[in-house]
Amino acid sequence: MSTLHRCLDKNALLDDHKCKVAKLKEEQRAAAAGQVYFQDITSHADPAACTLPYGMLKPVNLDQLQLEHRHKGCRIQGTVCCEPIRSTAIQLLLMDAVDDSKAVKVRVYNLLPSNAPMAEVRALLPEGTRLAIKEPYYKTYDGDGSSGIRVDNPADVVFLQARSDQELVTDKKKAMTFDEIKAAGNAAFRSSNYTLAQALYERCRLQQPQNVQVLSNLAAVHLCLKKWLEALKHAQVGLEIDPKHIKCLYHCADAAMHLGQYTKAIHHLTLAETLAPSSPQISTCLRTAQELQRQSLGQYDPGKLFLNQQDKAVSQLANFTGPLKVTHLPGKGRGMVVTKDVKAGTLLAVCNPLAIAYTDPLDMGYQFDPLTGRKVFARLQALFSTMLLGRKEDGI
Repeated sequence: MSTLHRCLDKNALLDDHKCKVAKLKEEQRAAAAGQVYFQDITSHADPAACTLPYGMLKPVNLDQLQLEHRHKGCRIQGTVCCEPIRSTAIQLLLMDAVDDSKAVKVRVYNLLPSNAPMAEVRALLPEGTRLAIKEPYYKTYDGDGSSGIRVDNPADVVFLQARSDQELVTDKKKAMTFDEIKAAGNAAFRSSNYTLAQALYERCRLQQPQNVQVLSNLAAVHLCLKKWLEALKHAQVGLEIDPKHIKCLYHCADAAMHLGQYTKAIHHLTLAETLAPSSPQISTCLRTAQELQRQSLGQYDPGKLFLNQQDKAVSQLANFTGPLKVTHLPGKGRGMVVTKDVKAGTLLAVCNPLAIAYTDPLDMGYQFDPLTGRKVFARLQALFSTMLLGRKEDGI
């Protein structure tokens, strides 16, 4: 029997997994009795997830997996066929979707904290859960030398719809109800565990795909994860079901603003303000969207923007490109040139910074006189504003 085939034999893997479960439970009992101390281990780094949509990935079965290889452009899917256990990673067995005599070990990092209760692990991944893994990395595990799939970014784990309602919740001891999963997702969201919240809300959506509140929650999670397109998609689906759902309107507008779609954002916020005229959050967001739309057309107030940075509060700005283009310059390589004659003071471009670092002069050992500092800063403000506005004033 080949090594690969041995690693995919479901019965052998189940026997090994049951031994691990028994050992883990014994260790937990010993720890609870104060006999053993277990140190919490930090999960591995959370790298970028697969960027390809699920539908564009080619399905492969377990026999096609190659050791020490990340299967780019592919996906593997199957069913959880054991009770999951948790150490640094969540460990489970995934039964092949085609051949139920084969399974593969899977370790998922960063999905839950390493000190998460086992009840939470079992609730998230009960036996019978159908999963897909995007671009699986099949490798030899350090330590025991066995092989399996390693998932570092939990966004690469896709929860699939059960084949029937009977399969979805077959054993109440193993699976939570819709309300319980939703409550767990809300708790994860409140504690800023957005990855877990996303996974739980996705399970809610599988049970009730037309539930607008779940779609709104998914949009909110993706906004926190800065996944603007995903947030916009879920909010828009929610609005197709309930066009007057205030939170979906707000989340749709928030995502649209981050994508530079200011007209869409203003449209949704205007409707949301009509439905909730007393909401200061919606009114503030609407004013922001209107200002960003003006900025996207090159209508900035540079002096005001500069002066507002005294309190280190970074305002949201719209990117703007004026009469500029990048082109090849003979003998010089690529460069940026204007596309027409411009006057002094013409705004050419505005681009949000990738990062801003503030340094306290005292950190560098300088003694800073506040009164002198204010005078110098005021003069620099005036000079900078004048340069940006294209004016020339005497004495500066």
